[in-house]
Amino acid sequence: MFCCSCLYLNPPFLHACGTSLCCAAVLSLLEGNAALNGQQARCAVLRLDWRRPEAALAAEQRATWRLVVAADVLYTSAVAEPLLDTLLLALHPEGRFVHLDFKCN
Repeated sequence: MFCCSCLYLNPPFLHACGTSLCCAAVLSLLEGNAALNGQQARCAVLRLDWRRPEAALAAEQRATWRLVVAADVLYTSAVAEPLLDTLLLALHPEGRFVHLDFKCN
């Protein structure tokens, strides 16, 4: 699983991953990249709202992800708890979460 975050503020909630138009474009690019690399059978693209991950993850998808890679997804502390809840639902007991945080100067 690769996490990307498309965030925008819409009081009183911060919306993450799959709730804005940029996410549709990102998901389309991910699908295209998998196809270009012949990996359609191994890759699936899923729009997942971190505020309600149980709505997007079917029972057979829960606790099955062996690796979750995320980059630049924690723009504000308001997303930390929903992301953690999503990880707890999605990650296999022996799964790993890798978060990359790039600092540009």
